[in-house]
Amino acid sequence: MDRDSNIKTLDTYLSLCTEVYDLSKLNPPEDAYAFYRDYAMRANGPILEPMCGPGHFLLPLLEEGFNVHGFDASDPMLRALDAKAKAKTKNLEPTIWKGFDQSSSPSDKDESIVYECRK
Repeated sequence: MDRDSNIKTLDTYLSLCTEVYDLSKLNPPEDAYAFYRDYAMRANGPILEPMCGPGHFLLPLLEEGFNVHGFDASDPMLRALDAKAKAKTKNLEPTIWKGFDQSSSPSDKDESIVYECRK
């Protein structure tokens, strides 16, 4: 398997990496969350979070009532987001899907895009 096809299938980013990532970043940094929340408040429609991972930004925004959707190229990351007890206990049902870019969106709506810088 060549390097490019390995990246497209994300064979190197499986469940153990997801667990480490999720456990090391239990909550978004306050300053980063405030920045993205401010951006979300000015959006004129649905918000799209590319590479949303296990939902550290997506779920709190959704909990606040923002119309936010997300995608990630990693099945383990999406499973971690979907399985979040916080989402289940608060009856949150995030709109998430597997994809590599916003063109894979299941929606034909225009969405404001929030690009996230991960620390």
